[in-house]
Amino acid sequence: MAEGTGPKPRTRAENAANVIDQVRALGLKLNDSSRLIRMKRVLDRGYIAPEDPDFPIALESMRDQQHVGFAFDQMRAHGDHPRFREVVRRLLKDSALPQMDREESPGRDAQLEVYLAALCQSAGMVPVDLEEPDITCHAEGVKFGIAAKRLKSLDQVRKHVKKAADQVSKSGLPGIVVLDLSLAWNRENLPITSGIMSQLYEMTADRVST
Repeated sequence: MAEGTGPKPRTRAENAANVIDQVRALGLKLNDSSRLIRMKRVLDRGYIAPEDPDFPIALESMRDQQHVGFAFDQMRAHGDHPRFREVVRRLLKDSALPQMDREESPGRDAQLEVYLAALCQSAGMVPVDLEEPDITCHAEGVKFGIAAKRLKSLDQVRKHVKKAADQVSKSGLPGIVVLDLSLAWNRENLPITSGIMSQLYEMTADRVST
């Protein structure tokens, strides 16, 4: 499989539209309440003021839509693979805000898998596949496995590292465990920048919308 190459830069709203088009091209349906549709609607509004009720979704869309858009750009050759379609189908789940899914988050769990696969594809660690333990890639002719875990609580670290290590072991491949601890560290998903830094959102939004 050839190394992934990226398209010309898109605005955030254009990227959101492209993501939805790619999902539908796989034959998957998006309902009006899905997080990707909600995020697109917010981004289509242009600048969202910090006091606007949709501001948290606008901020969250910067991460989700960039990750998913990058994944589709890099993994487009996998469009006919049933496993890729299944991972994308799971990716469509979850609320627009991750703090609403502290117990189960199949959508963003799948998003982590496809994002890591896209990173491997972009790095030329090909061929890349979405298979046990979660992702496989190649480096210098050696096939490696990656087990991805997105933790919602720091209390879960030991359990999920062991589970991920078992997945790698059962695959029979050398491999690594990747942990996403963002929600475990920040259960309320609160902005971690200062008030002054948060004001840069306005300049950033204005720049990408022109």
